[in-house]
Amino acid sequence: MAKKSISLTRPSDEPTAPADLDKWVADNRKIDTEKTKRVAADIPIQVHMNLKMFCTKEDRKIGDVLREMIVEKFG
Repeated sequence: MAKKSISLTRPSDEPTAPADLDKWVADNRKIDTEKTKRVAADIPIQVHMNLKMFCTKEDRKIGDVLREMIVEKFG
């Protein structure tokens, strides 16, 4: 039977920050303080895949794209 070895290290007391802290803060800050309502909708699988591909290529979140489209149409 082969012996297994593990390495134990103490966690750092310093929290690790993301590489680009400003981008992380901007991406995680709630821009609007306006109250919101959650909406759920069923969409065709192909539409969802196309939406995901678009968001991946544009480096955007699906929710942000959908909110933008809804506000453009109904805002």
